[in-house]
Amino acid sequence: VKDVTWWHPEGREMTLEDWQSPSLHALGMLLRGDRIADVDARGKPILDDTFLVLFNAGNQSVVFTLPEAVAGAPQAWERMPEFRRSLPLGRYRPGEGARLRPHHMAVLRAL
Repeated sequence: VKDVTWWHPEGREMTLEDWQSPSLHALGMLLRGDRIADVDARGKPILDDTFLVLFNAGNQSVVFTLPEAVAGAPQAWERMPEFRRSLPLGRYRPGEGARLRPHHMAVLRAL
């Protein structure tokens, strides 16, 4: 079970071909908080929120299709407030597109 999934803007997991593409300047990193492969001092599984970190190193905005089932079927994605210049304020539905500005990153939390 993966705790990290590399996310393509088209709404799918990155492939080997994607990693080798010279034209791809954006990607996401899906961090599943319910899949952390570690335990606390009492031996209990460590749980956290699920986050999606989006990166755009390109010169143009990129629309990312947000994860659904692979992210644990969240009801919505919420942009973390620190990234107000990267994405418009608000919540985004899974499967919906989120436009990330050029040369920006953003962090969204699954709700």
